[in-house]
Amino acid sequence: MRRARTHAPRGLVVDLRLARGGYEHLGNRIAARLTDRAYPAYGKQARDDAGDPARFTPLEKVWVRPAGASRPP
Repeated sequence: MRRARTHAPRGLVVDLRLARGGYEHLGNRIAARLTDRAYPAYGKQARDDAGDPARFTPLEKVWVRPAGASRPP
């Protein structure tokens, strides 16, 4: 009998070629299942003033936490 190829995977490929964006929470949920410790995944900001293209909201850090871990308040 052949051994399953998933016994000791060396990596994972997630194909997002047709992703239109706006679904970052789904990527974060996938990442949460693949880690055993929290880490900062990315930061994001939005433009805050249509008249001033240099003005942004404060930087928001987005963390990935292991699936099942409690969330901070």
